[in-house]
Amino acid sequence: MKTKAIALVLLVSSPFCFAENKTVENEPKIEQIKELELVDEIKVRVNGVNITKQFLEKPQAVMGGQGLSLETAINNELLFQKAAARKLLATTAEVNKQITNLKIHNGIANLTDEELGEQLMAEGLSFIEYKNQMGRFIAIERLKGAEFNERVVVTSQEVDDYYNKNSSWSEEKYLLKMCELKDDSVDKDGNYVKKDNLKWDDLGWIKKDDLSSSLSFVSRMKKGQTCKPIKIGNSYQ
Repeated sequence: MKTKAIALVLLVSSPFCFAENKTVENEPKIEQIKELELVDEIKVRVNGVNITKQFLEKPQAVMGGQGLSLETAINNELLFQKAAARKLLATTAEVNKQITNLKIHNGIANLTDEELGEQLMAEGLSFIEYKNQMGRFIAIERLKGAEFNERVVVTSQEVDDYYNKNSSWSEEKYLLKMCELKDDSVDKDGNYVKKDNLKWDDLGWIKKDDLSSSLSFVSRMKKGQTCKPIKIGNSYQ
């Protein structure tokens, strides 16, 4: 069975400079580490957080599997620390939801976390490291979105002008929700038999072209309809 690689591109551009013998209020503290002072291959400290050579060389799943340059790593760390200070960090549930969405968008919804972890290990990345990278990515993107919204104000007149000057178009997509079912709520024929209070996760809008073959039936569903249980990995959903 062919699978598609999971890849998100995170582009961060945040200029910075190194200051010598100067202290500026609220300026990030970035310490260059001299070669003779290396401890566990620490390359630089950003406000007390170590960035090591191994961290720079680790494949970044959210950047196409490449490693990080020192400049990008510093910029990302500054953004992540700022996101943490503003309480914009992702929860475990949000990280798991993002991973589920990526599985669906990349046509590998049938893979269990263990199977995905095996694929990641082949690329030199553990599943725990992948989840940590995903959590940092969500926090940084959330910070950038918050700062963008704070800077940009669109008036209703601008919205009307844009609408009047641009022709309308539509694209087929679906707003999906998914929940995991307990083993005893599905009979041997795969039918849902136990009416529990289901906990639904919102998967957001998914384009028709992005649906995997296992979810192609979604295009035939009606609004508000719930499908029969489907087997994804080791569990029914």
